[in-house]
Amino acid sequence: MLYVISGRIEVKFVDRSIAMSAGDYLQFPGYLVHHVRRMGANAIVLIVISRD
Repeated sequence: MLYVISGRIEVKFVDRSIAMSAGDYLQFPGYLVHHVRRMGANAIVLIVISRD
């Protein structure tokens, strides 16, 4: 799970891109190939990894 605390990020998957900003969260299976990049100088993201 990704939770954007401040700033903006982009999450790229094989078939799509998702732009996120403060207060947004995204949950997906960890086996999906993904890439996270910040959009701007300051982005803070909480990343939660669970075995469930």
